[in-house]
Amino acid sequence: QFCIRSKHEEEKKIQNTRLETITNEIVTRYEHELEKLRDNLVTAHQSIAHGKLQRQQLEKKMRSTLLQGMTAMNLESLQLFDKAALSEASVCCDE
Repeated sequence: QFCIRSKHEEEKKIQNTRLETITNEIVTRYEHELEKLRDNLVTAHQSIAHGKLQRQQLEKKMRSTLLQGMTAMNLESLQLFDKAALSEASVCCDE
């Protein structure tokens, strides 16, 4: 009976050692995977921040371009009104 217990205890120790080894391998594998996911998350956050900055710069540039275009149209309109007013004045004076 002592031999059977001893053998049984030895088998149990071997199984526990195997279990610990496998558990450690699994934990290590998942820790590495978690670290990769964290790195990917940091990269994604950086990419999002860069995209936001680019969008803001493009919006600012578009606003500026739109305002320049509106200003140019307004100046051109004023020039046309001035020419029309001068034409009317010259027609009135010629009569």
